[in-house]
Amino acid sequence: MTLEVDAMTLLAGIEPLGLFIAPGWAKTVAYLPLGLVFNFNGLWVNLGYAVLGAAVSRRLAPLQQGRAWLQRLAGVMFIGFGLKLALTDNPPS
Repeated sequence: MTLEVDAMTLLAGIEPLGLFIAPGWAKTVAYLPLGLVFNFNGLWVNLGYAVLGAAVSRRLAPLQQGRAWLQRLAGVMFIGFGLKLALTDNPPS
């Protein structure tokens, strides 16, 4: 699983912080510390997700045999749905 944050989401999170910038400051100089704080705080959230994902992965590792059967079942279901779709008459428009 990857965590990606697009630019608009990032700007939507940082934009309200501009209310705390004194008038007359250059925007780059003013927003740089705010962006660094925003990214630093987000780092801890993302690290928490990584630790949680690793713990879940370790916990579910012994269930690989059951996972193989679930994948086979999903394949059979897809084939069944495909056959049903292929063999069904088109409804009248």
